Amino acid sequence: MTILYDKVIHEYDENPLFDEPDYAQPLTVEPCDDFIVLTQWDGTGECQHCILVERRDKDALIEALQRAG
Repeated sequence: MTILYDKVIHEYDENPLFDEPDYAQPLTVEPCDDFIVLTQWDGTGECQHCILVERRDKDALIEALQRAG
């Protein structure tokens, strides 16, 4: 997966690599005042998904991701 820091993805990436079952569209991580914003296009290019992580929960998110891995 491509993870981009502090960049906004405006368009769906047409790269055929992202059509493979074990690949995903790039994920952006954008810091804001109160939240960390995670944004990614869905696999069909129909819509973008956005997750707001409260800054105070950043360590809990990292811990959960480490457990999942």
